[in-house]
Amino acid sequence: MKKVKRTIFIVIIMTFLAGAAFSTFKYLNIEIFKSGGSGGSVMEEKSAEPDSKQTYENNVFGFSFRYPLGFKIIEIPEDLGTTILAEKSGTRESFQIFISEFDEPGPITEERIKKDLPDIVMENSLEVLIGEGKTIRALIFFVEDAALGKTREVWFVWPDDPSVAGNYLYQLTTYPEMDNLIGPILDTLKF
Repeated sequence: MKKVKRTIFIVIIMTFLAGAAFSTFKYLNIEIFKSGGSGGSVMEEKSAEPDSKQTYENNVFGFSFRYPLGFKIIEIPEDLGTTILAEKSGTRESFQIFISEFDEPGPITEERIKKDLPDIVMENSLEVLIGEGKTIRALIFFVEDAALGKTREVWFVWPDDPSVAGNYLYQLTTYPEMDNLIGPILDTLKF
């Protein structure tokens, strides 16, 4: 259990650092790399419709999602996981996903998070189903972040059972006003 507490503490620190890096990249408009670093790739799908979308695929973690044109996705490999940043240049439209190994069965719950982060103040937490077919159990909530201010969080564990090949904790962070952006993106999430 100490390993889990240490891991979650480190994940929180890494999330904070990723937030700081995200802010730096956004401010300086720096792109580390596109695709390949963590097994991700971006494929544009041709469509004449104004709501055209691109598909992000990550072969390492085995998932994909669709997102609006105009976003740039970068991956930042880290010692304890991978951060995927998606942003639309010149706007606040952005989100990041921090992915780390997790050694407990899912789903993630408010009680489980507070077990390792007793001082976290989670507002309006709600257990929801996300993904294509609504098969992924997730916890959504708001939290106050020192670097970013109030953020929308969507956390989930995939797969629920770690006994087969291990599982991962996915921590999506975005601005509160991005619910109309992130909801449709999460509806397209596939593993």
